[in-house]
Amino acid sequence: MVVEALGVYFDYSKHRITEETLKLLIQLAEESDLRSRIDAMFRGDKINVTEKRAVLHVALRTPKGRRLVVEGEDIIPRVHDVLGKMTDFSNRIRKREWKGYTVKLSVTLSISASEGPIWDR
Repeated sequence: MVVEALGVYFDYSKHRITEETLKLLIQLAEESDLRSRIDAMFRGDKINVTEKRAVLHVALRTPKGRRLVVEGEDIIPRVHDVLGKMTDFSNRIRKREWKGYTVKLSVTLSISASEGPIWDR
């Protein structure tokens, strides 16, 4: 009931899960062709059928220099540009450099990948 990979240690015994549950979950993943769906997500295929677009959560974790081509465009440079802006913004808040019109520190922030591609904002 323990798995370790890539420096991550997970102890399933702390959860209400059994060997049988794991077996059934693996069977479900195989029967639903989960591997091909994961591969499609990493390729940038349009697997979000309701919005008819790619599911690009993986783009946020793709290192600079790697490529993720969606509709003929490598989106990683634009994603990292936005991530850099977010880092700069966060650092300015932490340093108390970002202030509202009242000159007081005031921040309300909501970021959601489900709102659409971050590079179009």
